[in-house]
Amino acid sequence: MSEPLIDIIVPVYNGAQYIPGFLAQFDAQDGIDDDVRIIFVDDGSEDNTGELLRNGTLKCRYQVRIISCQHLGVSAARNAGIRESGAEYIAFFDVDDVCSPDYVSTLKEISARGVSDVFLFCRKMLFDDKGVIASAGEEGPLPVMRTGRQDLLNEILTDETRFGGIHCILMRRSFVECNGLLFAEGYPYYEDTEYLYRVLAMASEEIYVTDRYLYGYIARHTGSAMARFTRDRIRCLSLLSGLEPLFESRVPGFAPKYKQYGVSRIYWSVLWQAALSAPSYGEFRKFASDTGADDKMRMLSGFPDRKVRLLRRLYLISRRVYYMTVRILGRRYSKVRWEMQSTV
Repeated sequence: MSEPLIDIIVPVYNGAQYIPGFLAQFDAQDGIDDDVRIIFVDDGSEDNTGELLRNGTLKCRYQVRIISCQHLGVSAARNAGIRESGAEYIAFFDVDDVCSPDYVSTLKEISARGVSDVFLFCRKMLFDDKGVIASAGEEGPLPVMRTGRQDLLNEILTDETRFGGIHCILMRRSFVECNGLLFAEGYPYYEDTEYLYRVLAMASEEIYVTDRYLYGYIARHTGSAMARFTRDRIRCLSLLSGLEPLFESRVPGFAPKYKQYGVSRIYWSVLWQAALSAPSYGEFRKFASDTGADDKMRMLSGFPDRKVRLLRRLYLISRRVYYMTVRILGRRYSKVRWEMQSTV
């Protein structure tokens, strides 16, 4: 059988509970056929993920490939999928997320147009599988626009609402291979943000996008890596700071803004998560002190997002009031579990 038009790479680790729903979701997709292949990468699962994948895919009406590897994390699993791919285009999907009914048919339409090496579509954040992806009135011809690379990077830096993460990109495989675009392994947090930045930095000056929502990213309160606050949470900052030379050489107009806000904006999110999960104010205060919170929050002076500016100012005025405020504001939407060694 010839190689498909699109490979959708799906890493799975102990994801048995999500596999039946995933397979049913894709079986119901508009336009699903041999032009599309799902590459499942079983990342050393310890449950019956492998068995469910093998049995569940026997009746699929689309191509499937299953690879098994040692448990090295989601980045290594995605890299294994990239290396296995032979399709013209690559996309990424997580087994516990959802998509619009026209996700596949839209990706095929985009691929058929051959508009660019990188194409972005919109994702929607959903909390614990609640909410819908597509909005009413989205039927009709697919709106496709050309956006300047620097404008797109500025938007993602200041507001990840539409194009955050790697689940909203479709890329030519040749572009990925020519630029060595593999995920940084060993980083369990924000590795997808770093990857998206690198993809856009290496792309052409103009990038094609659509404002249609195709992907639903489910932020789960339990069971995911983002539900645990560990020392690894802060390691992503060194990875993100390593992007500065790339932007200086590839997108010099964006480089100064990234140098000021890129790492500090992600740290703002990490500090929010620390305040939510810390078992006491003393633990939070020590984390903030050990990780240089004061300097990083000062770097956010003039940041475009009002919420970021207000909480930054509150932190610099009173750490204790900031801690209490975050716990009140975030209680409903985030239940991060503190897994740091007690030091206070």
